[in-house]
Parts: sequence; structure tokens; C-alpha cells
Amino acid sequence: MIKSDNTVTITLRYGELDAPLEWCKENCVGNWDLINVIDQAGYANGTYEFQFNDDRDVTLFTLRWG
Repeated sequence: MIKSDNTVTITLRYGELDAPLEWCKENCVGNWDLINVIDQAGYANGTYEFQFNDDRDVTLFTLRWG
């Protein structure tokens, strides 16, 4: 778990979790983590919280997915 205020919460439909995970793997310069899943788990519909260690990453993720 990353200790940071850089948290972005997004809601995704079934099967849409892969895209933001791949984006993070390819584009983030700092550490990041999927820290919490609300409502559902895994690849089901739900609200997902991503946490970032780097300000640039949270800004770019918010522009892309927020």
C-alpha cells in the first residue's frame, strides 16, 4: 500500500479493469497500486481506487480515466 493523497476513484463496467491496469503498467513513472475495490471484486462491475506515488501519474491517470 502506498501512503499518499494521490487517490483516484473510477467506476468501471464488467471487463473494463484491464485497460487502466495496462495503462498504469506502461505509463506510470512512480509506484502505483489498486488499493480498494468497492461493491464488487475482480473483474466485475464496481468502483476501483487507484493510488499513485507520483503527482504526474495521478494527473495523467485522472485526465485519461477520471
